[in-house]
Amino acid sequence: MPQGLLGVGSRTLGALLLGPALLCAQQPVSRDLASLDLEELANIKVTSVSRKPESLGTVAADVQVLTRDDIRRSGVTSLPELLRRVPGLQVARANSRDWSIGARGFNSASADKLLVLVDGRAIYSPIFAGVFWDVQDVVLADIERVEVILGPGASMWGSNAVNGVINVITLRATETVGGQAALDVGTEDRARVRARYGLNVGNAGAVRVIGQYLDRDAAARFGSDGDAPNEWRWGTAGARFDSRPGSRDRLSAQAQAYWGSGDRLRVLPAPAAPFVQPDSADLTASGMFGRVQWTRELSERSGFALQAYVDHSLRHDGAFWRRGRVNIFDLDFQHRLPLGRRHDLVWGAEYRLIDDDNAPSYTLAFDPPARTVSLATGFIEDDIDLGGGGWYLTAGARFERTTYTSLDVQPTARLRWSPRPGQTLWASVSRAVRSPSRLDEDIREVAGTIPTTPPITVVAAGVDRFEPERLTAYELGYRGEAAHEVGLAGSLFFHSYRRVRTLVPGAVDPATNELRYSVRNGALGESYGGTLSATWRVRPSWRLRASYTYTHTFAGLVDARPGEVLDAVSGVNPRHQASLQSSWDIGRTIELDLHARFVDSLEVAGVPEYAQADVRIGWRPVPALTIALVGQDLLARRHREFSSDVFVPYLSEIERRVLGRVVWRF
Repeated sequence: MPQGLLGVGSRTLGALLLGPALLCAQQPVSRDLASLDLEELANIKVTSVSRKPESLGTVAADVQVLTRDDIRRSGVTSLPELLRRVPGLQVARANSRDWSIGARGFNSASADKLLVLVDGRAIYSPIFAGVFWDVQDVVLADIERVEVILGPGASMWGSNAVNGVINVITLRATETVGGQAALDVGTEDRARVRARYGLNVGNAGAVRVIGQYLDRDAAARFGSDGDAPNEWRWGTAGARFDSRPGSRDRLSAQAQAYWGSGDRLRVLPAPAAPFVQPDSADLTASGMFGRVQWTRELSERSGFALQAYVDHSLRHDGAFWRRGRVNIFDLDFQHRLPLGRRHDLVWGAEYRLIDDDNAPSYTLAFDPPARTVSLATGFIEDDIDLGGGGWYLTAGARFERTTYTSLDVQPTARLRWSPRPGQTLWASVSRAVRSPSRLDEDIREVAGTIPTTPPITVVAAGVDRFEPERLTAYELGYRGEAAHEVGLAGSLFFHSYRRVRTLVPGAVDPATNELRYSVRNGALGESYGGTLSATWRVRPSWRLRASYTYTHTFAGLVDARPGEVLDAVSGVNPRHQASLQSSWDIGRTIELDLHARFVDSLEVAGVPEYAQADVRIGWRPVPALTIALVGQDLLARRHREFSSDVFVPYLSEIERRVLGRVVWRF
């Protein structure tokens, strides 16, 4: 850690963490997030691991949860910023709108091994099997909780749930009756306006409508006092309806639309001298989705759920990607039923249809430009009580077939032991696949030109029948109360990857003067490490949470061909990450929250290590009004976190930010 940051960080953290100890005895306390004891935290119900409610304290996986109050007290303004609070995730900001988010290695600007869901709706793009984070501006005030699985979740959620699963679960409309208006004004998020109103419908239903608009300043330009051309303007509007037509039934319907635009500057390849062309056309994105769900409780341990959603997205990225349109239809069914006293079975099926159309440019094209693909899958999992002593075995598998692949089986086995209440040890072995996408099979991307006579165009190209990348994962973990009011959770993992994507050059085509690099399953990979986190309830009004993550990643060629290169680079993942969070209630009306973090260097990207801290001070003069002041990245005026797009002719730095927020409930 740089000496200058270490000095500033020590003084700042010392003042913020010792202050509560000096003042706590003088202040009355209120019951809020900080006052939840360890038993209450362990009993938080999560559903992402086995698609059924389980207590966080006994689940056999490395699961992290951000609660509704965690989200409110974070002071952040976007979902990627919120995910920084999750131990084990690798979150890096490239500029004002672009993020790299992954887990357990092989992270990149287009990370394709992390499945992200919002209310069970997959939000990854089937174009490259990753997430466009700039259009995932979920209204944070509507989130009930965020569940994050570190490690594969493919047996329940299918392909691309390789290194982890992020599941965002939003509040029912029945939980948001009344009005709420919020205004953020800051140095980087220059203005954010949010409005929500919910009202009861009939005796057992409610509807809410929401609207949000954001105007975000650009990130700083590295090596310059000016800004980089990546401002972002964004808006979203939607509605949700929830009802209980009977004592055993729940109905939910949701629709939302979004639109955004922002500055963009790229230097793209060109077919003639000087073989490059600047492109300053704005990036624009828009879309909408609709979701309907019906659930029925058959008994305390059984029930079923049926969900359908449609998703439409449209993206224009100047001369690089002239137009990308994607339509998705998905139908999902699951059924939970007990078999005797010792078996708790969950099974289900899903069908997804994806239709896309991409207008070609000189730099980027797909062959064919339009394509329709489908996915059909079924899963089954049984949670078995092994008959005393606190031993349980969970075994299951998902069977999946897509247009790109034959049948893939993704099994898991999880063994857990709870020797006494509040203590759980677990071990697991799982298999997951990353299915091919349009990027693997159909892409043609011009990477540049070799200025020979005649010039040679360098092209990256997909291939038919690209094989799915495969992971076998081994995990060990512990979760429990290590001492009075001290909770401890830890996990160790070893991931073995096969069929990792590489690029292989061929001979120059004399007819086109193209040097084509073709996609191939030409590498193996490994990652190993672990995450350790601790929660200490210092006093009823003050809670500390600390975490440390170590990740080592390696990839190497198998039967390397001349000139073959790795597409999965291991050096863009920090080996060491550490964080410290403090939540302190000062009396009944003031909250003080701190998030400090250290992130190791990214060797390949040339990004140095850094330490930063965020602080939020909240004041509730009356129950209906909250006023907050938020400072982010306070330990340096500006810093780098990730590299830019290969065609972007500059680097961006993240600046120190200050934000004022007013939230009024009526």
